[in-house]
Amino acid sequence: MSISSKNVEEMARLARISINSKDIPSYCEQLSKILNFMNEMQSIDTDTIEPLAHPIEEINATRADVVTEADTRQNAHQYANHMLDNFYTVPQVID
Repeated sequence: MSISSKNVEEMARLARISINSKDIPSYCEQLSKILNFMNEMQSIDTDTIEPLAHPIEEINATRADVVTEADTRQNAHQYANHMLDNFYTVPQVID
């Protein structure tokens, strides 16, 4: 895909950045390369690829989602100054 100088000027206007007119051909070439690469990536079949949480496999360690602590709600309630029906109440600060 080819990016024209008008496209570059319009993108710069929308991004509210000023660009030097002598740099426009370079931007056209660079943006065209980026779009061509994106088109290549779109053509790759990824249906059989399993998604990763992280690209480094050692970091992709997962654990079972199980409860490891007992319910500590009663312990937390003993430190609360004001409770109403098992909810914490706070003083009103906005009139």
